[in-house]
Amino acid sequence: MVSPTASLALELSTAKLAKVGQWQALCDDVLKVIVAHSAAALRPRTWLYLTTAAAETRSEPALKAVIAAGMDHVLPPHIRAEIALRLSTGQQQEAALEILLHDPALLLNPNLRMKCVAVLNRAVAQRADQSLTIRARDIRNRLFNRHAETPAARQALHGFVATPAIALQLSPQPEPLTIFNAAAIPPTDLAEIRQREADFSRRLHNPPLPRVRQYEDVFVNRQGQIWQADGTVLHDAGRLLVPSSLQAQTAADHVSEAVLAIERAGFYHWYAEWLPSLFWTLQASASEIPYLLHDQTPTYQLDALTMLRKNPFPLRRVGDALHVGRLYVADRHIACMGNWQAYAEGFGILADQALASTAERIYLTRRDTARRPLLNEAQLEVRLSQAGFHCVALSELTLAEQIGLVQGAGVVVAPHGASMVHLLGRGSGKTVFEIMPVLTRWISIRHNMVRISQLRGHRHALHVVRPNILNHEWSVDVGQVVDEIQRFAERKTPRL
Repeated sequence: MVSPTASLALELSTAKLAKVGQWQALCDDVLKVIVAHSAAALRPRTWLYLTTAAAETRSEPALKAVIAAGMDHVLPPHIRAEIALRLSTGQQQEAALEILLHDPALLLNPNLRMKCVAVLNRAVAQRADQSLTIRARDIRNRLFNRHAETPAARQALHGFVATPAIALQLSPQPEPLTIFNAAAIPPTDLAEIRQREADFSRRLHNPPLPRVRQYEDVFVNRQGQIWQADGTVLHDAGRLLVPSSLQAQTAADHVSEAVLAIERAGFYHWYAEWLPSLFWTLQASASEIPYLLHDQTPTYQLDALTMLRKNPFPLRRVGDALHVGRLYVADRHIACMGNWQAYAEGFGILADQALASTAERIYLTRRDTARRPLLNEAQLEVRLSQAGFHCVALSELTLAEQIGLVQGAGVVVAPHGASMVHLLGRGSGKTVFEIMPVLTRWISIRHNMVRISQLRGHRHALHVVRPNILNHEWSVDVGQVVDEIQRFAERKTPRL
């Protein structure tokens, strides 16, 4: 029997190991205690540290221990749900799903639903096991009250101007992706990056035509969710439909038609996905249809729409529920931009209003955000400034200044982040050096800037780093990175 004092000491020691990413040592220490005493010797937080360590090291004994703990009702429900979430983050989606199915009460607990939904979403998104995807999608649809027999939205009469797919002729990518520091990440991660590069390149040879879909007689809320009067969800926006929206629909205001423009995931998703999906509204036939926006719309969304439309434009702010006779929703996948001429007018309007910049070499810093902190970024900025780079935080600029800065630069260096989305605009053939913290779970999402360079014909390099999976802190060898940037900018780069 382990004393409470010893259990607490174990928790504190595992916390220290987790902070510095010593995952194998963490597994070894905790497993010794389990073997010598019992799993009951572990405090709940120690189980969470062990879960992360097991997923990182792929330790079979550790994985077996945390999966058993996740199914053990002795642990509090919120700890078991967190174990499932961490397993799914570490690419153990099947085990995570089994924990949820072992105790369906976790799925029904309103305080745990967001974690459970994240587990389901990751199981649906994984590509290794189709049967797992089908199971997770079925569970998610039942949880979200989505039905297979629900009629899909139909093709709207409005739409993008039909054009041939000519992106590759306009802006061919001058060379394949270059990857620096490749030994810092697992070979499987490196292979996935290469595979995603190849997949997107193939897709650009036959890009999907952008469509505008039309939903009829539906409700919309501030989350961008779409549902019918009977509660059937047509679009969940990755969240459960909140009860307040169902309650509000009986007294909801009505508009005859509207364009969905509600985006809450951040600037990248707005500028690369939602804003281009609205370019079809520049046609005279659609100019009077109001945009639906969140009732607390971020300033950058209003700024972008003001630049795009120039003149006052119709909009409607949405709260708990709004009834819409005809709701238009356009495709938002970046592959659709392979039909570049369908988007050229919109990006051209934005580019024409940009404030010109003379900076040829720029570094887009992340010092203005607490997310994914690059711990020694200050030192990197000093070295880059000495090398002639203009270091700037885009949050300090207006949208017109942001567009002009990136548009005018020939060499763009940045840690992975939303600021790089401006590479999507006018101009091709830039040299782009992206410093990328690579976690297996996020490769598909963080590959988005490489896709933009493939689409717009930029030379692109990645310097890859493995961050701490628990706190997402990371750092770089400043001298190495600056040397790689200079060599890549001078076209003296060895291929991997």
